[in-house]
Amino acid sequence: MMVHIQRTVAVLFLAVASLGGTRSLADEALEIYPIGSEQRVVDSLEASTPKVSVPPGLNILDSAYAAVMAKAYPKPHASTLAAQTIAAVCEEFRRQTGKELPAARCESLSAAAARAGGFENVLRELQTESPQELDRDRLIEAGLVGMLSGPQPPAWLVTKDFAAQFKEMILARKEAKLEQGFVGLNLANWPTANVSPGGPAQEAGLQNGDVIVRIDSVDANSLRSGVEAKNVLAGPAGGTVTLTIRRGNQKMEFRLRRASLGATQVRAERLKPGILRISVPMLEGSGIAARVERLLADSEESNRTLLLDLRDNPGGRLEEANAIANLFLDGKLLEILELREGRRIAFRAAAGRLALRVVVLVNRQTGSSAEILAMALRDNAATVIVGEPTAGFLYGKEFEPLKDGRALWIRIAPLILSPSGKDYVPGGVAPDIPVPDDKRNGHDNILDQALRHALEAP
Repeated sequence: MMVHIQRTVAVLFLAVASLGGTRSLADEALEIYPIGSEQRVVDSLEASTPKVSVPPGLNILDSAYAAVMAKAYPKPHASTLAAQTIAAVCEEFRRQTGKELPAARCESLSAAAARAGGFENVLRELQTESPQELDRDRLIEAGLVGMLSGPQPPAWLVTKDFAAQFKEMILARKEAKLEQGFVGLNLANWPTANVSPGGPAQEAGLQNGDVIVRIDSVDANSLRSGVEAKNVLAGPAGGTVTLTIRRGNQKMEFRLRRASLGATQVRAERLKPGILRISVPMLEGSGIAARVERLLADSEESNRTLLLDLRDNPGGRLEEANAIANLFLDGKLLEILELREGRRIAFRAAAGRLALRVVVLVNRQTGSSAEILAMALRDNAATVIVGEPTAGFLYGKEFEPLKDGRALWIRIAPLILSPSGKDYVPGGVAPDIPVPDDKRNGHDNILDQALRHALEAP
C-alpha cells in the first residue's frame, strides 16, 4: 500500500551552473521534503515502483543475470555483461581442461548468451567440447564473479549472513520497535554491574561495582543470573528503563535510555584546545545524530573546530546523516534523489545552525549516507574534506536472494546527487586535501593533516 507524503514545499526551481559531472537542473521541478521524513519518502517511492520478478528454476548464474538486467540502474548493456561473464567462464574452462578456447569462439558464445538472456546453453556446449567432466559449479562461480567485475559493477555478491543482517536493519528502519537497544552494561557478575565506556549506563552516571537492586519494578532477587536480567533490560532503542542500585551505603536511582548499536559507537576526543574530534563509525541505527549533538553540548570548553571522522563508515540511515548535517546548516538543500523516470526530490535542513567550523575526514571505505553527509557539508558550508576519494556508493540498493543462500546487492534508482546536482558516483567525493589513509609507524596521516589544517586555517 502506497504511503502518501505531505510535502512542505511543492516545487522549487533551481538554476545550477554547468560544472564537470553536474546535472543541469534548470527549469526542472524539484520536490522538497523536510528532514525526518526520509524513510517514509523512500517507502513511498518503493511502493510506487513496479516490482520485477525473476523467473524461477534458473541456475544461479542465469538468475543473477536476469535480476541485474531487470533491476539495475542505470541498466547495463546486455552484451557487456555477457562478455564479462563468458570471458571468466572461458578462463575457468582453460583452468579445468588446459585447453585454450579461441577468442572468436568466446565472442560467439558471448553473443549467443546475450541473445538468449542466459548462459545455460553455453554451459552445455562447453561440456560437449571438453574431453573430461567439467566442474559445472566452478564454471558458474567464475561466471558470476566475472559478471560483477569492473570499476562500476551493477551489483555485488554478499554472504547469506550479511543479507540476513541487512534485512533486519531495513525492518528496524521501518518499525522502530524492532530495533533492539543497548544500555551498556556487562552483567556477567550479576548483580554487580560493569559499565561499558561511552554507553547509556555510563552517561547516566552508573559506575563499575554498582549493585543492581531493581530493574523497573522487577526485584533483582527474583533474577537468578545476568542472562535473566539482560532479558528484563531488553527493549527497543529509544525506550527507557529505570535502575535502582546500591553504591556503598547509598541507594540510588538512574533512568537509562536504550541506544542503538550505531549510537553507542560514536566517540568524542579533545585533540587541542578548541578542537574536538567526533568519530562516527556507522549511520545504521537511531539516535546517532542526537548523540553527536549531545557530545558537542557536553564539551567542557568552547569549540571552534570539529573534526568529523567518517572514515570506514559504510553509511546507514539517511535520516541520521541529514540530522547531523542539519546541526551545521541553515535551511540548505542536503541532497537530491534522481529517480528512474527523471523525477527529482530533495531534503532540506531546518533553520538554525551551530557556529562551528567543520573538517570532515574520509577514506575509500566512506560510503553511502556517510558520503551524503560529507558532500552536503562541503556544498553548503565550505567544509574542508581531508583524506581519500570516497567509495561512490551514492544510489539505491536492493537485495535479490540466490538459491544457495547468498544474495545480490543490486544498484538501483535513485541516484543521489549533491545539493548542486553533481554526480559523485564515478569517482567518489574527492577530498580538498588529498592524504592516503596510512596508519603505519604509529602515525595517522589523515588525522595529522586535518589537525594541521584546523590549527593553521584562520
